[in-house]
Amino acid sequence: MGAANAMHDAIALANGINGLPFHPVADEIEAVFKAYKEERIDQVEKAFENSKAFRTMAGQVKENLLVLYPMR
Repeated sequence: MGAANAMHDAIALANGINGLPFHPVADEIEAVFKAYKEERIDQVEKAFENSKAFRTMAGQVKENLLVLYPMR
């Protein structure tokens, strides 16, 4: 999931930067980054929450395996 998000981020930023005029001013550059954040923030937050849930589930499985199969 991380690699896919990285590619989506790169594409979103590249599209925004590509749309800038030849000599952009600071306000235009800031607007591109603001639009990028607005476009990507929901997806990034969902991925983060899913990752937290997966870590919790994986941790529970690991703990259960250690109880079932103790080290010798």
